[in-house]
Amino acid sequence: MTFVTESILNRRWMFALLAAVAALALLLSACDGDDDEAEEAMEAEEASEADEATLGVVFPRPTGSTEVRVSLAEWAVEPAVNVVDEGEIYFLVDNLGPADPHEFVIIRSDLPIDQLPVDDTGFVPEDAIDVVAEIEPYLPGSSASIALNLPAGRYLLICNIVELEEGEWESHYLEGMRAEFTVQAAGEDASEAEDAEAGIVNPKPEGATEVRVSLAEWTVAPAVSTVQSGDIDFLVDNLGPADPPEVVVVRPDAHSEE
Repeated sequence: MTFVTESILNRRWMFALLAAVAALALLLSACDGDDDEAEEAMEAEEASEADEATLGVVFPRPTGSTEVRVSLAEWAVEPAVNVVDEGEIYFLVDNLGPADPHEFVIIRSDLPIDQLPVDDTGFVPEDAIDVVAEIEPYLPGSSASIALNLPAGRYLLICNIVELEEGEWESHYLEGMRAEFTVQAAGEDASEAEDAEAGIVNPKPEGATEVRVSLAEWTVAPAVSTVQSGDIDFLVDNLGPADPPEVVVVRPDAHSEE
């Protein structure tokens, strides 16, 4: 009798244990489902930003502010200037499209421009960076504006839209819609251009290869882009029409060879 009772009790404990395991499995499955639903909802929210875009809105430029014109297009962010003095800055931003809505996000960051944190879709989580301000997505062929006081520092200008294209995520930031922008203390480096003088042409060294270069707002155009190693004489024309430029010759791979 005792043996039968213990056997029955053991079976009851076993059934209870199996029931508990099954309940735990169902609970974990439900949690996974909730996580998947939350992730899908977040991705849908990111994708819907572009779908809800409207025409951009341009506000009047505040008196005394510095205007910076910016062009957005697939796939570039191109400010007319990359350095301005600190103070009130009025960004007038044209969405040139030609196809996609874009947004304009101003970030203060010292990170390399192509190394902002991104999630699996290529979206830059805005709680992981210092977002100063932004213009919400707006349609191609329209413009929008924003005015704000920016202290001296380094900024990044990006479009942070992600869209589903043929089943794959398309991140505007990862596609190349990003630019560096510097706000400097008032008057910093201003005297360098003000002290510019007429250029001096030195005689071409005998046997040197001459490379003619044209400078203009906003291009550097050498007559040729490839020459043989040796003595090279750069003859540089400043076509202006307004600003004094300079020529800096940089070897990008110099550090990698050291």
